[in-house]
Amino acid sequence: MCLLLGLVSPTPVMAHEGSEPWIHVPAQSIQPGQTFELWGADLGPGASVAVEILAGGESIQVGRVTTDAEGHFTQTMTLPAGVPDGYAQLHARADAGDEALMWVLVGQNAGGAVNPSAVGNQWWSDPSVIVLGGMLGAAMVAVLVLAFRSRRPATAKASMGRSGPLPRKCSRRQRRRPT
Repeated sequence: MCLLLGLVSPTPVMAHEGSEPWIHVPAQSIQPGQTFELWGADLGPGASVAVEILAGGESIQVGRVTTDAEGHFTQTMTLPAGVPDGYAQLHARADAGDEALMWVLVGQNAGGAVNPSAVGNQWWSDPSVIVLGGMLGAAMVAVLVLAFRSRRPATAKASMGRSGPLPRKCSRRQRRRPT
């Protein structure tokens, strides 16, 4: 009876269960003193989220947002005027402890600044790519071994179980002919 009630009763459903919280600024760069759009997800349903920017060694408050029932938000925010130009880390932290961050370009990239999240991040050095490459290499070796085994002549296959010399059709005496 309890099992039946458990199946029929409504249960809370969490969207994106187990997903990593994230934030995103769709613009290529954001300007100090100007508005920008910020998207976020998986920060908890109905959560109060503090948004700050870490730039030039200091943390500057940008504002607060509240997520919807699925833990998502889309908010237009204003970047404080005192944020220095260059790459900075935008950080969102929910009161429950969930947090997300991303690197953003503040101002114009006249100095040729490099995005810190891209430095030293070559695709081939990713551990998942290395594991996948190893698995593909092992699979290729296995296929080659099977292909070469299937091409072995039938006589070689038949004699593989024997340990001594192959038997002859007749004895040595019978082969010698009297002269």
